[in-house]
Amino acid sequence: MILGLTSLGQGQMVFADQIPKATDYFFPEQIARGKAYRFENRVLYFVSLGIQVTALVLLLTSGAGGALRGFVARMGGHRPWLSALFLSASVLVLLSAVSLPLSLYSGYFHEHAYGLSTQRLPDWFLDYGKSLLVNVALFAPVGLVLWALIRRFSGGWWLPAWGAAGLGMLLLVFIAPILIDPIFHSFRPIPDPAFRERALRLAERAGIRADEVLEMDASRRTRRVNAYFTGLGHTKRIVIYDTLLRGSTPEEAELILAHEMGHWRHDHIWKGIGLSLLGTLVLLLVAHRAVAWAASGGQFGLSGGDDPLALVLILLLVTVLNFLSLPIQNAVSRSFEREADMASLTLTDWPDVFVEAEKKLAVTNLADVEPWWGTYYLFYTHPSVLERIGMALNYKSRGQGSGVGE
Repeated sequence: MILGLTSLGQGQMVFADQIPKATDYFFPEQIARGKAYRFENRVLYFVSLGIQVTALVLLLTSGAGGALRGFVARMGGHRPWLSALFLSASVLVLLSAVSLPLSLYSGYFHEHAYGLSTQRLPDWFLDYGKSLLVNVALFAPVGLVLWALIRRFSGGWWLPAWGAAGLGMLLLVFIAPILIDPIFHSFRPIPDPAFRERALRLAERAGIRADEVLEMDASRRTRRVNAYFTGLGHTKRIVIYDTLLRGSTPEEAELILAHEMGHWRHDHIWKGIGLSLLGTLVLLLVAHRAVAWAASGGQFGLSGGDDPLALVLILLLVTVLNFLSLPIQNAVSRSFEREADMASLTLTDWPDVFVEAEKKLAVTNLADVEPWWGTYYLFYTHPSVLERIGMALNYKSRGQGSGVGE
C-alpha cells in the first residue's frame, strides 16, 4: 500500500516511503540524455499543435474555408451529404499535408538522431501514407454522420451524436486489433514455447483468459521496448514488442506481461471507454453551443448549423479541448498504471526484478527520470520511473516480496 505523496527534486512526485534518488539508479549522462530527448519531444508537440490549430483557424477566418466548401460542393455535384463527406476528407488531408515537414523531422530524423529508430525513410513515408488513408477511412464517415445528425436534429443533435460516439468507440476498440493494427505491424504467437508456458501460467494465476499473447515486429521500426493490451471480447489480446523479448530476461518480460494483465483485472478498457464517453458528452455540449452561436450570427462564414464548414469548427474545438483536458486524462491514466504496477508485483512477487525492468525500460526508451512537476501533470500518462521504483521498494520493505525473481 502506498502511504503518501512526497516531493522530490525538480517537482518529481513519488508515492513512496523510500524516496529513490535518480543517481542511485542511473548515470548522469543517462539522466541528461533522457531529459534532452523528452524536452525536444515536448517542443515538437507544441509546434505540431500550433500548426494544426493555426490551419483550422485560418480555414474559419479567411476565405480558404469558403473556397474549400465551394470546391467540395462542386465535387459532390451539389449534393449536401457528399459535400460533408468530401469536406471531412479534405480537412484531414490538409492537416496531414501541413504537418508533414514537422512529422518527418520528429518521427524520422529526431528518432534516428537519438538512436531509437531502425526504419528506412521510404518505409516511414509508407507508414505516413497508410496513417492518412486509415484516418480518412475512419473519420471522414464520422464527419458525414455528425453533419447528418446536425441537419436532422438541429436543436439537440448532441444527444444522438453522443450515442453514435459510444457505438463508434466500442466498434473501433473491437476491430482495431484485427483490422487496423495489422496494416502497420505483423503479429504472431510468441515463438518461445517456454515463455509462452510462463505466460499461460501467469494468466491462470491472474484469473483471466489470455489465449492471445502475441509478439509484434516492432524491431522493423524502433529499438524501443514496450507491451500493451487491446481489444474487446474475442479480439482482446496482449501484445509484446519483439524488442522486449530479445532485450529482457524471462523474469522481466513476465513481470511486464503481468502489468498488462493487471489492466485486464481492473477492467481498465471499460473504465476508459466510460470516461471517454463522459468527456465526449462535455465536448458535444460545447460544440452544440458553439455551432449554434456561429450559425445564428454568421460567424466564420457559416450559412447555417448544417453548413459543412461547421465540421471544421467542431474539429478545432476537439483539438483545443483535448489539449486543455490533458491533465485530467493523464491523471486518470496514471492511476490505472499504478493499479497495473501493483498487480504485477502481487502476481509475481518480484520487486527486485521490477526495479531492474524499470531501469532498463527507462534507459532504452530515453525516459526523463526527473521531470519538472508541470511536465509530469500535463504529459505523463504513466507514473515516473522513480515513482514506480519507489513503489517496488515499499512493497519489498514491507516484506511482501522475496525479491529473488525466481
